[in-house]
Amino acid sequence: VCVAICIPNWLRPGVKMGVGLRASRYPMRACDFIEAHGVRGPFFNNFASGGTLLWRFWPQRDRLPFIDIHQSGDAEIRRAYQAAIADFSAWRSLDGRFQFQAVLLDRTPGFVDNVSSDTTFAALFMDDAAVLLVRRGGPHQALIDSFEYRMLPPGESARHQMRALCVRDTVLRLQVMAELERARSASP
Repeated sequence: VCVAICIPNWLRPGVKMGVGLRASRYPMRACDFIEAHGVRGPFFNNFASGGTLLWRFWPQRDRLPFIDIHQSGDAEIRRAYQAAIADFSAWRSLDGRFQFQAVLLDRTPGFVDNVSSDTTFAALFMDDAAVLLVRRGGPHQALIDSFEYRMLPPGESARHQMRALCVRDTVLRLQVMAELERARSASP
């Protein structure tokens, strides 16, 4: 019965049997940007993107993830990480302790809103899989001057607000559309 239930799906055009990864769900293009433009850490990342950073940049210590699939850090750091996901003041405390220079986040709603609202960081890369932010006034200031998304916010709630503003302001809409096109062209 189990095999019979699966047969219609196996016969559908375009369905392939096998195991694989959907590259569109991993920050592969963000890592390309990090490598191409010399972004260095210490990095902060959410758990989901830690494995990709580790796989891509090992053994470069200044590009390794803050937290990864190996449960980095002690219990106190893991608790601080969990608190930072939900609470902006906890994020500021964690950042104050570790002085992150780069932040790589997947597009999980809420967490991106929380961290990207920290104005000490600027968004340099965005696609459907990830957002890359770097600290203002630090070693990446030249990258910020060249690549910062000034109109297109990375967070979901900020994008909803921007969308409402674009309905009324055609000049703003054109500026946001230009940044959307840049983000689209940076990643398939």
